[in-house]
Amino acid sequence: MINIKQLFIYLFISLVCIGCFLKKNGSDIELINEVELLDSADSILTFDSTFVDSNIVAPFYPQEEKINELIEDMEALRAQVRDYDSRIRNWDSSVDIFRKIQYPHLTHEIELTNGTLVNGNIIQENSDRMIVKTQIGQLTIDKSDIATIKNISPNIPEVEFKGDATSEEIYSDHRIFFGEIINNGFRRADFVRVIYKLYSEKTELVGIDSTFIDGSKFTYKSGVISDTALEPASSVGYVVKVSADSSLVRYVTREIQWNIFE
Repeated sequence: MINIKQLFIYLFISLVCIGCFLKKNGSDIELINEVELLDSADSILTFDSTFVDSNIVAPFYPQEEKINELIEDMEALRAQVRDYDSRIRNWDSSVDIFRKIQYPHLTHEIELTNGTLVNGNIIQENSDRMIVKTQIGQLTIDKSDIATIKNISPNIPEVEFKGDATSEEIYSDHRIFFGEIINNGFRRADFVRVIYKLYSEKTELVGIDSTFIDGSKFTYKSGVISDTALEPASSVGYVVKVSADSSLVRYVTREIQWNIFE
């Protein structure tokens, strides 16, 4: 009887030990599986991140992409500014070169019997023919082929005083001059100005002043608007006041200045 009871005790203890052993092995297996799973996940993530394309995956910080786009836009704008600046410089140099070219002033208009017009300068002629210098070179023309020859006036302004007399008012400390000018040329005169100078008996300058005319209004290509232009065949009056000691004045000179602009 005692032996059977001890046997049951040993059997119970054995079953308890076996149960504890199996529970411990199960937890180790679950821990190992979790560790292996984490290790495998890390390896998978590491593997994927090695071969991922940064252009496909959106950046973690969106601001970085916007900054890159802004830098690219600034570089494109800088390139456009450089290109514009180079074009402006080339255009300015081209204009300067164009202005330095001296074109010959054409003084004659020759009409041939076939109706052709030749503009140029007659530099040599005899009883049979003449040599004409044109903008494209020299031409030799037989006089038998010429119908008429006309003189050509230069296409420039010729602003002059109208008449020799000038009205003048004399005061002790200044003088006022009145007059009229006319443009006898074939082109508009721009920014026309009348200048008076007063000299002493020893030809010392004692007074000088000027005035712009009250002419026609014109808008230039530069955007400047002025009313000091004088058209061809037009005349305009002027008034110039010169401050000076009238007792010292012995000589008076006058002149007209103007410019030519497009």
